[in-house]
Amino acid sequence: MNKFFTREFTLLDARDDRFLMIVICVVFSILFINVFVPFNINRWVSDSGFIQFLRLSSYGIVIGLIFLFTQFPLRVITKVGL
Repeated sequence: MNKFFTREFTLLDARDDRFLMIVICVVFSILFINVFVPFNINRWVSDSGFIQFLRLSSYGIVIGLIFLFTQFPLRVITKVGL
């Protein structure tokens, strides 16, 4: 059991695996925010239709940009997984 917990985590070391994770997270977040509308987020600003879809989807795009930064430049800066 101790050997299991002391193994190195290598799942996100490959560049393709990190891109796949980012794409899945962005697609899921865009779908989740537009379908389930948590915290009545659609009523925060008075817009509707396609503009509302773009505004809500932009939150998912911001999440993707944060993941891009944390998985590529920040890993190089901190020398994690190199």
